[in-house]
Amino acid sequence: MEPTTATTTTPAPFGVDDPRHVFGRAVAVGTATVAAVRPDQLDGPTPCSEMDVRHLLG
Repeated sequence: MEPTTATTTTPAPFGVDDPRHVFGRAVAVGTATVAAVRPDQLDGPTPCSEMDVRHLLG
């Protein structure tokens, strides 16, 4: 068996075209939108007639 060595590296910074930037912003907007829904809005309609807000947020 050969000995192994581990090295630590610093992850490379995100590139300008890295989709994780856009994804992170989308998650932040979605989180804020869901958090802003008031309890009195949960039975409200959505564009899908089979679902109300409560079911959409699941």
